[in-house]
Amino acid sequence: MLINLYIKNFILIDFLEINFKKGLTSIIGETGAGKSIILKALLSIFAKKSNSSVIKDKLKITSITAEFDISDNVKIKDHLINTGYIINNEKILSIRRVISFDGKNKIFINDQLTTVDNIKFIEKYLCEICSQHNQIKLLESSSHVQILDSYINNPNLLKEVSNIYQKISLFEKRLENLQNSVAQNEYEKAYLNNKIKDLELLNVKNNEMDELSLKRKSLLESSKIIEISQRSSKKLMDNNGGIISELWNMHKQLVKFSDVFNALDKNLDSIIFELESLDHDMISICENLNENSLNIDEVESRFFKIKELERKYNINSSEFSEVIQSSKRRLKSLEDATFDLKRIKNNINELKTNYLKYSKQLSDLRKDSAPSFRYKILKITNDLNLKNFDLKIEIIENKLVTPIGIDKINILIKANPEQDFLSIDKMASGGEISRIMLALKLVASNKFGNKTIIFDEIDSSTGGKTAKMIGNKLKELSKKMQVILIIHQPQIVAISDNIFKVEKEFKSNKTILSANYIKNNEIEAEISYMISGKKSDDDAKPLFKIL
Repeated sequence: MLINLYIKNFILIDFLEINFKKGLTSIIGETGAGKSIILKALLSIFAKKSNSSVIKDKLKITSITAEFDISDNVKIKDHLINTGYIINNEKILSIRRVISFDGKNKIFINDQLTTVDNIKFIEKYLCEICSQHNQIKLLESSSHVQILDSYINNPNLLKEVSNIYQKISLFEKRLENLQNSVAQNEYEKAYLNNKIKDLELLNVKNNEMDELSLKRKSLLESSKIIEISQRSSKKLMDNNGGIISELWNMHKQLVKFSDVFNALDKNLDSIIFELESLDHDMISICENLNENSLNIDEVESRFFKIKELERKYNINSSEFSEVIQSSKRRLKSLEDATFDLKRIKNNINELKTNYLKYSKQLSDLRKDSAPSFRYKILKITNDLNLKNFDLKIEIIENKLVTPIGIDKINILIKANPEQDFLSIDKMASGGEISRIMLALKLVASNKFGNKTIIFDEIDSSTGGKTAKMIGNKLKELSKKMQVILIIHQPQIVAISDNIFKVEKEFKSNKTILSANYIKNNEIEAEISYMISGKKSDDDAKPLFKIL
């Protein structure tokens, strides 16, 4: 419920304070007195467009503050507690809009900066302004399903459908992310499978590369020894110029001179024997080395295969075993993601089955309730002097999953019997829309009990009996919610619980706007003035009694 409105430096207003009460409140005043400025200020509170043109004194900022009693508004309290704007025991909600000359706009909830989206959410459950230029909700077909649902008043079924929808949306978002991830994972899975296969196939043992390096070094050294030994043996044993062969020839020649070279011959025999022994030993060594060097190709092949995998996967061979295990763990997690994909799809299918079940129940309930809803609306609109008005509720199955079920609902109207049913925006005038809105609020007030509703000139183009009927319906609605009117008809003002009069006066070349509460002892004079233009008029008094 709106309890206080403070307007500062806004259009013609220096400062204005209005304290509102429960029930039916009428804001009256001469045409041009400034009633529409108050409405415009309220619209600004709820983030409707405002620019620097509304600033009265360009050297000062403009601010509009509205205070609401939310003690009975559970939806709003829960939202504000969850978003950190109030604590559990707070009962007052303050919304403040600040407009500066540089075009910057700021909105505050309980003095905390907030967003337009947050204000729009709050507005849905807090306040509704019905003016000839602000009937967007009624004109939008998306709101028609909410109107019928508020008449049905089955919050549990609606909540069930909405909750399942939220779960489906959550799972579908996870599914989309997971599908993108799984698609990318296929490349990684193929890479990991190849890595594991390569490393396991090679089956590298701990410290094997160190052992292979030592063995390879030894085998390469053996090859060099054999090569050198073979060259040495050839030098020693070659029959055509070998050292031993030459020494034997020398020995044969020296034997002829045994007397002179006897001692030398013995030394030569010893040298030849030593060289033959050396050659024999070298041949033995080479034979042994040859036996050990038979697997050098295998060692080389194994060594370079390991080196190739080290380069390919940029890891050390000592890490092969650990990399195999970590790759298997990663591969399992990727395969689990694929399994999760199937599980999420199953969850979505199960949720959609439940969604269709409850949505079908809700759809059947809507179809069953539509005739009585139409009957009650027509009864009220007839009382509001919309005599030839007719209404049709079109319920079409929607293939999409939505938070409100499978139905798309259009409320169609016609003003005369010979016309076709058309959408409200194509048929109704501003005054008719306000009366239709009033009828809808009366029939569907279950959902709106904690809201404030503001009607701007709902009595436009009416008078006499019609105005009185509208007043009676507004009075009836005000028993369920706070109703504030910007009004001209005295018939409606006469039955109001609270009356404010907006007046404009000029002092010292300044326009001063005021809104004063009309006390009980002043009401008769004001009604008389509205009827005859005089606050004390004997001719108006009988009319006042009729009202």
